[in-house]
This record gives sequence, C-alpha cells and structure tokens, in this order.
Amino acid sequence: RSKQWYQRRVAITAGDISTDEAKLIIRRLELEAYYCLVNAFRASGHLTKTKLRILKDLSIYFQLPTERHQAEVRRAVNDEELTALADLVTRDDSSYEWICEGRHPVPAHDGDLSYKLPRSVKLRKDPPKSDRNKDNKAQISTILTKKKKVPTATLR
Repeated sequence: RSKQWYQRRVAITAGDISTDEAKLIIRRLELEAYYCLVNAFRASGHLTKTKLRILKDLSIYFQLPTERHQAEVRRAVNDEELTALADLVTRDDSSYEWICEGRHPVPAHDGDLSYKLPRSVKLRKDPPKSDRNKDNKAQISTILTKKKKVPTATLR
C-alpha cells in the first residue's frame, strides 16, 4: 500500500491529473477516513455518546447521507474481527448500541404500500364499485343481445 501512496504523490506533483481527478482522490480519502474511524471505534467497544457525536459531525463534514452512515455501522457490527476485538477489550457484549445505531428506519404508513414501489411505478386506482357494476352490466347485456343461431333438430 505504501507503494501506491508514493505513486499517487508522484503523479500529483508531476501534474498528471486534472482537477476533477484530484477531487475524486480527495473524496475517496474522506470515505476511507470515515471507514477507518468506524472500524477503530467499533473495535474499541461500546458506542458512547462521544463516539457517536464524532461520527455524526464527521458525516456532516464529509456530506455523507444518513443511509451511508448506517451502512458503515452495520458493516462494522457484522465484522467478526472487530466484534472479537471489542469483546476482548470490554469483556462483555458491546454490540447492542452499534446495532441500534445501524438499524433501518421503518417508514410509517396508513395501510398504503405505495412506498415500497419505485417512483416510476404508478398505482392503478380501481374505479368505484358503482362504475364497475355499470361496466359489468353493459358487457353482460351486449353478450346476451348477440344471440348465436344454434341449429335445432326437429323431432319426428
């Protein structure tokens, strides 16, 4: 990894990258820093108010959405090595606060399940029952009026 850092610094000093590429490198460094800090905090044990405040402030500074913060916390909770380190340091289960912080929020709804559909999908509203009954009656009446001629056999 140190070789990559050296090559990156040589490229930057040589002026071989554009401003947009530099911004992408900086963004990647920010995400790596957040990733490493979450790992260090998880390995050190319980999620205290101080640790949580630092993570929240850093996520605001780095302009990370809440979903990204929660995903990083869930990733750290599911990392067996970090959990083992935390258990060794604290000598008890330190996962509860981390699990609570990383959980998915449950959206409130009033029986309307449209929140589960992508925005491009529109729900079809059924017409009122009175309109459906009119349509059904109209279809039935047209079927009945179109009588098919059925040959009849005559009995002798």
